[in-house]
Amino acid sequence: MSKMKKISGCLTAITMTLSLVPQAFATDVTTAGVTLDPASNAIAKQAGPQAKKDWTVAIYMCGSDLESKYGCSTNDLIEMMEADIPDNVNVIVMTGGALAWNPEKSDEKAVADGLIAKGAYIEPDKEHTQLYSVAGHKMNLLYTYEENLDMSKTETLAELMEFAIAYAPAEHMMFSFWDHGGGPILGAELDEYTNKSVKLPQIDAVIEAGAKARGKKFDIIGFDNCLMACLENAWILSDSADYLLASEESEPGTGWMYHWLSIFSEKKDVDAVDIGKRVIDLYPVSEKSWMDSSDLTLSLIDLSKIPSLADAVDVMSKELNEALKDPEKYALIARRAEEAHSMFHGRYGVSDIYDFATKMSDLLPSTAGVIKAVGTNPMNLLGEVPGDGAVVYRGVTLDYQDCVGLTMYYPVLATSLGDEDSRDERRDIYRKVGPSQSYIDYIEAITSKTDVLQSFSGTLQLGYDYDTNKVYAYAEDPATLTSLKKIAMSVHYVEKKDGAETIYKLGELPVECKWDENRFYGEQPTEWFALNGEVFSYESAEASIGDAKYVVPALVEGNDTLSELEVLYVDGKYMINSVTDINEDGTPGRSYEPKLGFTFSTVLKNAEEDGKYRANTPITIDAYQKINYMGTTLEASVIPLETHRLAGGANAAYDSYFCGYDMKGNKHLSEPVRSFMVEDMSDLRIGDIRPQIYNGKAVEPTPDLFFSDEETPVMLDDEFTVTYENNDRPGTAIVIVDFVDSATGVSGRLISNFEIVKVGELFSDVPENASYLEALSYLYGKNIVNGTGEGKFSPDNTLTRAMVVKMFHELMGAPEPKTTDSFTD
Repeated sequence: MSKMKKISGCLTAITMTLSLVPQAFATDVTTAGVTLDPASNAIAKQAGPQAKKDWTVAIYMCGSDLESKYGCSTNDLIEMMEADIPDNVNVIVMTGGALAWNPEKSDEKAVADGLIAKGAYIEPDKEHTQLYSVAGHKMNLLYTYEENLDMSKTETLAELMEFAIAYAPAEHMMFSFWDHGGGPILGAELDEYTNKSVKLPQIDAVIEAGAKARGKKFDIIGFDNCLMACLENAWILSDSADYLLASEESEPGTGWMYHWLSIFSEKKDVDAVDIGKRVIDLYPVSEKSWMDSSDLTLSLIDLSKIPSLADAVDVMSKELNEALKDPEKYALIARRAEEAHSMFHGRYGVSDIYDFATKMSDLLPSTAGVIKAVGTNPMNLLGEVPGDGAVVYRGVTLDYQDCVGLTMYYPVLATSLGDEDSRDERRDIYRKVGPSQSYIDYIEAITSKTDVLQSFSGTLQLGYDYDTNKVYAYAEDPATLTSLKKIAMSVHYVEKKDGAETIYKLGELPVECKWDENRFYGEQPTEWFALNGEVFSYESAEASIGDAKYVVPALVEGNDTLSELEVLYVDGKYMINSVTDINEDGTPGRSYEPKLGFTFSTVLKNAEEDGKYRANTPITIDAYQKINYMGTTLEASVIPLETHRLAGGANAAYDSYFCGYDMKGNKHLSEPVRSFMVEDMSDLRIGDIRPQIYNGKAVEPTPDLFFSDEETPVMLDDEFTVTYENNDRPGTAIVIVDFVDSATGVSGRLISNFEIVKVGELFSDVPENASYLEALSYLYGKNIVNGTGEGKFSPDNTLTRAMVVKMFHELMGAPEPKTTDSFTD
């Protein structure tokens, strides 16, 4: 396969993300008593052991659906054959775990392109696990097992380890994994027959046994999988290997470019660092390709530095545990953790250690030690990592420039723990792989102890800032804010039919959070994305350098469950970069590039029932368009997105809710702010305006708009114009609210009266020339002050604590109290 062909494969943005159903956690992770006896390995004797060489590279290739559906393993086997592998190097591959091999007939393509000789590729047997060597630009079958071994079992992994040491002894050895990856909890190597994976304790046991059998550490352990460059993985391997080569994030389906094996022909005395650098240099992060804006990381980690990093994390963990005693401080920590880069949208609970520690630097002094032990973030996207930390070399794409190359388990989403039935099992796995008992205790606390982290027990109320004309949310009881870690604005589409409402979630927008002031400002959107004139849901909008990224739920033709489209905005166009199928249990499955003929429907997701949605008109990709990205012209599937004004209609409306997420991952909604039906303004009314005090100037109270049959407020945006008549003197004044929708031309007018009175009509003890008259007029108009009764304001009375409390209560919108008076006076 040529290099350009490889790049084309990487452009598919195929995501090797582990997709496990709950029963996968029944996998037996018992690892006690793993021993290897290479000298007695009968299969190695039958195959004929090799003379000791300089290097052996052993690859545990569990093909899974990456092979059976897309031929990714075959692509990489062909790349191995294309590499120039000298006689002093062994390359051993165990194949299995896939329902089919070579589905795209990649070997025929390679022959047609003149890249490999006919017959060089041997298609693995899907019914049997097999052992191969790759040498002389061809595959050589060494052994076929009588059965299809379960590649999620410790025994199968140990089988390859023992065979490779016995058959291909070498001074230096690399042991590498190939398949899906799921981080410290889910492990790697998802066998398609059993839907189970190898957990980290199993990997640890086999690698440790292999090191003992060899009498020395492995030079490098590689994971051509997603999400395996995690501290927990590095920690368990640090006693048995020198270096770890792995990715923090998801990987393209074909993963590494195996032409890296040619380094053995190009350089003498190759070491683990040479290998790590070459693999990273050939990874798509180094190409000026579309993948520059996708989710890619790859890093080389010096395992001798991991104990120091684990010690630094232990110190930080003690501070984290101490912070649990202070709800306000822990709330800050949880919010900062939410901001740190969590891989694959937070679903697998792993965050970049460097970014996490940097976000916490002003809250936890110990994070300075963690940052030093990881390594200094380099300015470049590809190359050496400065400092004397654990990460030696890294490659990242633009969106990951704040990540150094190593994650740790920190579940920012409740979903990253799975359902209640699997959480105990996941915590049990973490107890076996956590790098510090203090950190294990911390993970236990934030995932299980309800006495430490309470669910949000308050309510989010709506307020209106008349100075900025913005709606804001606030917690009715400010003390309950400590249980909230995130607040956003959730936008819903309301469809009315036969007197009933169906509510669809469009998506969430960021809000301006002023936690100290208990105010969260949001802008009710006036426009939303549409395709063929139909608005649709999207889960997130993530801005990056030069473009924006959107995750769009969609129904793909032939699929029963929803998929997710990754839509990128580049060169003034919207492109579908990749499609990720979502499994029935909600976990991400296979990702791929949409081809010509790809048919999908955007959807409206039901906001009240999980898994319910309404599909829009189907769209078929029938042509590609040219996209210019960083000097490269690419052909891409472009979709003609337009903006649609959120103005409602005769049978539709748009609601904007403030939504808060608590420490347990529960979602809490405020009352909605509703857009009105632009076809008929008679459904709206202007709220009652209390009498206004005349202070010598024109009086302009901001009117409140509501639906006539309920108290749902309507925001005044730039489509509204407010004018007044007779408001410059005492008497009856008029407020006029005009609406003109510039997009549709629909217009309307609302009119209401209010009274302007002289101050003496309200308070007999306030002169008309009082110095505080203007302030009194404003506060009385807002219902913040009301006098002392019997027509008195009592301007010379002492301001009591009770009066201050009363004014603040009115400023907060006069919320209903949730607690009883506990003061004896």
